[in-house]
Amino acid sequence: MRRGVIKRESVLKVLAEHDELGREAFLAKYGFGEARSYVLVHDGQEYDSKAVAGVAHK
Repeated sequence: MRRGVIKRESVLKVLAEHDELGREAFLAKYGFGEARSYVLVHDGQEYDSKAVAGVAHK
């Protein structure tokens, strides 16, 4: 994936959806597993980095 393809506004939308659905439902909806190595931290909450990037990229 090229640098700059994922925009900040897309990531923030994904994080809001994640918060609304909850972690398990969000991961199940998009077919991702839990992060094994890297997490994204925003406002003190951890998110599964690959799931957030994948959904924000779509």
